[in-house]
Amino acid sequence: MIIRTKKWVHVLLFTGIIAISVWFFYSRNSEVPVHGDYRSELVLAHEYFVSGEFERARNILLKLSKAHKDDANIWTILGLYTGAKAYANDGITVINAQLLDEASIYLNHAYELNGSLDQLTLLTYAAYLTDLKRFGRAVELFRVGFNGNDIRMHPKYRYFIVNYAEALYELSDFDELQKEFDKSIKATNYDFEIIKSYMDYLALINNDSSIVNLYSEYVDRKGISSELNNHMCWLLNSLGSQYVARDCN
Repeated sequence: MIIRTKKWVHVLLFTGIIAISVWFFYSRNSEVPVHGDYRSELVLAHEYFVSGEFERARNILLKLSKAHKDDANIWTILGLYTGAKAYANDGITVINAQLLDEASIYLNHAYELNGSLDQLTLLTYAAYLTDLKRFGRAVELFRVGFNGNDIRMHPKYRYFIVNYAEALYELSDFDELQKEFDKSIKATNYDFEIIKSYMDYLALINNDSSIVNLYSEYVDRKGISSELNNHMCWLLNSLGSQYVARDCN
């Protein structure tokens, strides 16, 4: 059985959320207006979050969200912190759907208040929705946030293609899935992990010839990879492909 959602993607997403949260907090904290202890409470919530005391951080932010209902920054931070906790419960292998659903509600509220989200938070929100199986809305957001070679090649953004592909696969939009992977592969100069993920999806749609062609393209540009060759052959074997005899000696 081919596993579509990789552990490494969740690891990247979890660590990425932590990084986004820290970046978002520090980049926006100077913009937050002072309302009594408002800023100091945000600082305290952030300190609790990075030290692993999620419930304390969450309680502070929930209290602030009630007092400042129209502040999108608070809702965004709350969404990011809650999402990070959703992926952190048992070392990434199991997602806490209830917490992830809460996180998506908070980010949606921030989105509605601002009419947009910064690029990284928008893509993170779309990834949340993919894991919540809300694929239609996830694809809408990916189409907005995941465009242009500068986004696709950037280390902070490039692996969102795997989440995007999952949403497209579940919607049976295989043509767009292949087009989006092709764009990302070219933009990232044949990133190894993206190539492997693309091979997985090609196997899922039973396109064995494209798996072989993709490996050939990788070899032409990057050289022979025994790891990628083994992965290709495992997929071809699982499909009972005629190419095994020719390409997997």
